[in-house]
Amino acid sequence: MKRLGVNIDHIATLRNARGEKHPNPVFAAKKVIKLGADSVTIHLREDRRHINDLDTKEICALNKVLVNLEVSMNSEIIKKALRYKPNYICIVPENRKEITTEGGLNLKDNYKKLKEIIFKFKKSNIRTSLFINPNLNDIKLSKKLNVDCVEIHTGKLANYVKSHKNFSSELNRIKKSSKLASKLDIEVHAGHGLDYKTTKILTKIKEIEEFNIGHFIIGESIFYGLPKVIKDFKLCVTPILWPVVIICGLILPADFSTAVMLFIVCFIMLFVGGAKLKHLSAMIGVSIAGFAILILLNLAFPGLLPRVD
Repeated sequence: MKRLGVNIDHIATLRNARGEKHPNPVFAAKKVIKLGADSVTIHLREDRRHINDLDTKEICALNKVLVNLEVSMNSEIIKKALRYKPNYICIVPENRKEITTEGGLNLKDNYKKLKEIIFKFKKSNIRTSLFINPNLNDIKLSKKLNVDCVEIHTGKLANYVKSHKNFSSELNRIKKSSKLASKLDIEVHAGHGLDYKTTKILTKIKEIEEFNIGHFIIGESIFYGLPKVIKDFKLCVTPILWPVVIICGLILPADFSTAVMLFIVCFIMLFVGGAKLKHLSAMIGVSIAGFAILILLNLAFPGLLPRVD
């Protein structure tokens, strides 16, 4: 199942506008997880324009909150990241004058430095990712750097989609990069500039396993509320596998043969459509477990299920 990470940097931006303590990013981290996000992303920038050191320390220390910490290659920031020990690290480029991250890392020019940094994080058992542009050379370099994941910069695609311009070339670059990364056993994430429409387009790329979204979620929540926006994004990234299992499960007690036939047809369609084998395997596992529970219930309460002649 595709995962949703929520970037809460702009909760801190709002707090910093008044120089006070509200809204609290630590509370926000716990809240978005409670509302259904799979992880929380924060960026400890060199200029501390939103998330600060105390935020980072407290959020990384939270129980049952998976934290993805974005960091630059700055030595001071790297030391702090190793001290706070988040679950995940994503190394990103950083420019003091930029409004937001403008593109992926230059892996070629920073290869040696990145190699040293990645080694430190891996030694501390921190899953490490690189924020890169969608091109095949960067995927190959990422493999040589021995990272666990890459997060593909989707800003260019998002801008094309929002401007109603032809985005096929950029989407194709993302597809090719994702396929190569998956082939090289690198987990693929996507992030930057994502809204509902762009995210929905990217969910069709089966290799992308995680979406990290911040600005749009926080901005949209002003009008519609955080619970609704996170729920809508979860629906955006959730594959059709689980609705199939749920529908078949609801039909099963009343009509066993129809439920089984529907499940088999949907399974074949999903397989042909390119659904990941691990997701299909999970689908089968859950279905078998559910069927076993129904059988046990029927043994305990005879007549619960209709007879199949």
